[in-house]
Amino acid sequence: MEIPFPPFKPEDIESIKRRWPAALTPVYELDKCERGEQEPPGFSREHCFDFPDGIRMIASVENHDGTHALHVSFGINDGFQAKWRMDGKRAFRKQCELNYLTEFQAAGLINRDLLDTDSGPKAIHYWFRA
Repeated sequence: MEIPFPPFKPEDIESIKRRWPAALTPVYELDKCERGEQEPPGFSREHCFDFPDGIRMIASVENHDGTHALHVSFGINDGFQAKWRMDGKRAFRKQCELNYLTEFQAAGLINRDLLDTDSGPKAIHYWFRA
């Protein structure tokens, strides 16, 4: 049986900040997620944060190359794909970095020590020292 993603429920940034501490546990082991022994964080509401502009941020602490890292990824809700396709990938990255990562770093919720970054066709990923 396939587990559904939580429905998209936009929140204001202050509400998201209040829910943030719940996203920091447990520590995820990616190999366990791949083997089906641990549910990936994106399937749990505690780790999903939805913004009014159609962006979903998923946050979790995971084992990353032998160290605990805060993994923050950004994706676009299906209902907003056309808007972001018109605005372009650079606009999407800029929105994620300038508006959301900066806001959370200024509030002391995300460490500024960036370990790694990656982007694919559907998401942008960042790993920070936890």
